[in-house]
Amino acid sequence: MRKLYLFLFLIIPAMGYCQDSILLPAEMPRELIIKHSSFVLSYNTGYVLPSWIAYKLTSEMIEGDVKVKEKYTSDPKITYRSAEEKDYRKTSYIMGQLVPYQDMMHSEQAISETFYMSNIVPQKPAFHNYMWIELMKATHQWLNTTDKLYIVAGPVFKDGPFGTIGKNKVSLPDRYYKIILDLKNSKAIGFIFDNSMSSRGLMKSAMSVDKIEEITGIDFFPDLPDEIENQVEAEFDPNKWLLEE
Repeated sequence: MRKLYLFLFLIIPAMGYCQDSILLPAEMPRELIIKHSSFVLSYNTGYVLPSWIAYKLTSEMIEGDVKVKEKYTSDPKITYRSAEEKDYRKTSYIMGQLVPYQDMMHSEQAISETFYMSNIVPQKPAFHNYMWIELMKATHQWLNTTDKLYIVAGPVFKDGPFGTIGKNKVSLPDRYYKIILDLKNSKAIGFIFDNSMSSRGLMKSAMSVDKIEEITGIDFFPDLPDEIENQVEAEFDPNKWLLEE
């Protein structure tokens, strides 16, 4: 009987998640949860942007050779207050992807979904072309030491109110965050960037997941067993990610 109790003690906390599924942040009040083939997002109709997008990334997903068609379209699962491509015309912002199509090279459908306007956010060109892309490339390198990464990204809504662009009044966030979790190696790291920086470097933008939860008000990995969640979210060790000043 004692062995049975021990077994239940160990297994019950882990029943809320599966390492082969996407780890989702806590649901946000009055937001719409939208599930696509390879990522899930929480859509805020007030800001006309997602508060978070979550997905699992593997080496196989970035090594595919599917042809990319850059066709921006409305998300068919959003029927109220959706951004449009023309909202970005004649502005100083470009259409950045929270889930980059380069992370979805395994599937034509997954690539096409990254061009849904629900995955698009307004970013300054200097920030997008350097810091945001640099972090994506670093993430691909980190896959060399693990089997999968869990990623969450989005704008920092607590900085609002914001200015807007276009007839659909797409909000203009001041900052963006991105979190990378490596369960195999029991580590996680987060980043927050100003939507303007171009050369600050990843190290100076890195922080613990706990810190990003404090800034955003989002609980990122509630389905993990508490012991694992507390460890990986509190720890901040850039050396584990080979980040340098």
